[in-house]
Amino acid sequence: MKRIVIFIFLFIAIKGYAQADSTTLKYGFITDKYLSLISSMEEIQLISVTSNDTMLYGKKFFLYIQEYRKGTLINEDSLDMTCIEKRIPAVVGKDTIEYVLNTCDHITYTKYLDSFEIIFAGKIVEDSLKLYIRYPTIRLYRKLKAGKDYTFRPFQTGNGNAITIPLDKKTPVLLLSPPFKLSNSGGYYCIIDGTPIDSIYRDLNVRHFYVFSMAIK
Repeated sequence: MKRIVIFIFLFIAIKGYAQADSTTLKYGFITDKYLSLISSMEEIQLISVTSNDTMLYGKKFFLYIQEYRKGTLINEDSLDMTCIEKRIPAVVGKDTIEYVLNTCDHITYTKYLDSFEIIFAGKIVEDSLKLYIRYPTIRLYRKLKAGKDYTFRPFQTGNGNAITIPLDKKTPVLLLSPPFKLSNSGGYYCIIDGTPIDSIYRDLNVRHFYVFSMAIK
């Protein structure tokens, strides 16, 4: 009996340790046929990343946009997630008031949320992607250099459109890229799925792309 108790204790301890080391994120896509048709007509791309892991309450979801050209990282945008309190003046009537803003207050998985979802929406206009990133309580905007054939892709998926990532470590979760082109027979996006970053240019000759990485801390 004592051995059984010890085994159960060890199992719970190991399980708890695994949960503390990593977590699983679920990818979301447009599934409604009407919304899918509208987004296609308007050329709007949409993908989401969601956590339902209550062990992450109090954790912050930091996001980084990394731009690669010919296999080299040329720019990284941390989206100003610096956890520094900023005071923004605003004129209301005849008075000037200050809004206090700390971005990290809006990227934290708090207990009043059933899940923590980040939505990425984009529209290609001429040679740029107008990007909207929606956290539960804040929206972020960016403009990225991208052509008509650039699309959002899950960087890597397991069963059920999910990805398991370590905690406290910057990890790729999304890819924005043109397709892999094979001679004149067309472009293929699925070949890029799950490809290591250093192979996207070296082996597939995709010259320009963006990696969206996340660090949950």
